[in-house]
Amino acid sequence: MEQTISELADKIEPLVINDIINNTNDDIQFVLLGESTHGTKEFYEIRNDITKELIKNKDFNIILVETDWSNLYRVNRYISKFYDSNDKTAVEALQDIKNFPLWTYRNNVIVNLIKFLKEHNENQTIENQVYFLGIDCYNLFESYNWLVKFLQLIDKDFYNQIKSQIIFIEKFNDIQSYITHLIKNNKVEYIQQLYDKILSVLTWEKFDGYIDRCKKLKIDKFNIISLEQSMEIIINSTEYFLKNYMEPPGSNSSWACRDSHWLTTCMRLIDKMPSVNNRDNNKIIIWAHNSHIGNALYTERGGIDFQKNELFNIGQYIKSVYGEDKTLLLGFLTYTGSVTAANEWNQPSCKYIINDAINESIEYLLHKICENTQKNTFYLDFKKHPDILTDMIYQRYIGVVYKPDTELQSHYSKSIISKQYDSIIFINSTNELDYQV
Repeated sequence: MEQTISELADKIEPLVINDIINNTNDDIQFVLLGESTHGTKEFYEIRNDITKELIKNKDFNIILVETDWSNLYRVNRYISKFYDSNDKTAVEALQDIKNFPLWTYRNNVIVNLIKFLKEHNENQTIENQVYFLGIDCYNLFESYNWLVKFLQLIDKDFYNQIKSQIIFIEKFNDIQSYITHLIKNNKVEYIQQLYDKILSVLTWEKFDGYIDRCKKLKIDKFNIISLEQSMEIIINSTEYFLKNYMEPPGSNSSWACRDSHWLTTCMRLIDKMPSVNNRDNNKIIIWAHNSHIGNALYTERGGIDFQKNELFNIGQYIKSVYGEDKTLLLGFLTYTGSVTAANEWNQPSCKYIINDAINESIEYLLHKICENTQKNTFYLDFKKHPDILTDMIYQRYIGVVYKPDTELQSHYSKSIISKQYDSIIFINSTNELDYQV
């Protein structure tokens, strides 16, 4: 290990945001910014700084984060130069986020980013407006309600045509009763085909006409993308929760469904945004956990097909679809400190002291480099140094739930770090994320 530490110590660089931006090729279309926890202040602050510089200096114009589309719709209206919002502050615009985990996007760093985006957009043409959007697919009912409301505005005839087929959704107040109804009444295949047909009509038959109608009615054309996306969320939320309820323990099928939805979202935005903002080279920043943005192909559960219950994620999908030269995957890691998390899903969050990483982990190895160099933070670029850290090694993943007493079983798995990420930022000791706004 001493030899490895010495070799790595010669390759680390100071964490300088401007250097990262300057070394980001202009051809990069996707930058994925990770985090090894969902509650570390420094990860949020650094991603915030990188995001602002990518917008200012590299013309990135879409930010996708790990929450639902409907949660950030108000935020997107608030930061827009061209369409009015009833919200007077960034904090007001965030109030549609009501579901667990609140702290991940109702926090002071996100408020700071929203304020920046609003100020930035005030000085931009339609081509350079920046959008702040959710990438997830949990909010089925919110998406249904938005779709119904907007269809009645833009195309009442089509709404009346499909109303009798989809209005059953309104009988349910929770996702479990909805899924149970589909399963018990043998409606799964029928509903999936129905939803797919509606989305196909919206995508291929209605899109151009709706864009023209928005121009005439002076309605934000981005709503047409939101219309498609809302239908996509109804489809993928249904599939995700079906798999979640029915899959055997240890299955990765619901995970793959969720990240597939993320890819579909990216592809829709790249394909459809030129009709909204008159710009062909839209560029996307994604904020998500390391477990999503690191290329799953180089993890111990990764693979290239579904035959062995293998794990797929947005990092692997984006690399596969758009190519190495269009993508940058930046992981964030820490050795010790504190974190905001909950002890169970849907439970209140609190501050946890993070266990020191195990000796067999990448975090411990990077911690020893910090000890030897007397640094707390550094940057390591694997595109410059592709031949280092090429063996499988333990890596820690802390989500919204933290289980310090069973940390090895709950939060570690193995990967090839230099292949999983294009570069990493390591912070030896970090602090919990402050919230809630």
